[in-house]
Amino acid sequence: MARQNTSTHGFRIAPLSDEHCRQIEAALPHGADRGSALKAIDETMRRFLSSRERRSRHPPGRRRALFERILNRISGLAADVRRLKRETLWSDPVPNWPASVLDELWNLKELTETLLEEEKVLHLAVRGRRDEYKELLYSGILRVWLSAGGELRHSTPPEGGPPRGPCVRFFLVVVEPILGDDTPSPYGVAKIIKRHDDRRSIARKSGRPKNGILTGQN
Repeated sequence: MARQNTSTHGFRIAPLSDEHCRQIEAALPHGADRGSALKAIDETMRRFLSSRERRSRHPPGRRRALFERILNRISGLAADVRRLKRETLWSDPVPNWPASVLDELWNLKELTETLLEEEKVLHLAVRGRRDEYKELLYSGILRVWLSAGGELRHSTPPEGGPPRGPCVRFFLVVVEPILGDDTPSPYGVAKIIKRHDDRRSIARKSGRPKNGILTGQN
């Protein structure tokens, strides 16, 4: 029989116990939307577990190219809809249709960007001879942390010792029940945080569209 959902938001991550879900909630930044964060972690865990069970049937390079093409098409569609929005009068039968379409395109853009980022993580992991599926898991967890208002930071105690901080604590709380003995040490988590932050910096410098694709800011 399945466990009854007893986290504070009535939501339990598939492979984790209710107690672990409550620990994750407690480790999130103050004021974070805990329900949304739990759901995002649940999706990340499901992708991780299913990906380890089966390898992709398509070469990563091909999938990356497809996702990039989809993003370009979304951008073009959004530009066309914005032009029509400027021409749409409130006296039209359905004056708010352009705004509704832009909202849907925005959601599709965000999903496609997430999938594209995951393909890039897998590619970098394979090239660096790391476990690509763990890298996918790590990247997803840190994205949830950022979306919840956290920062990619850690600190080293003045008296010495392993890295620590809210991000390190959150990361370990999430992954330890899944990875068990394979869970990275705090030193390993610090390297993962830096690796993820470096990739974000490279993406920003490359000018990849992030949040302005549907608003005409890019």
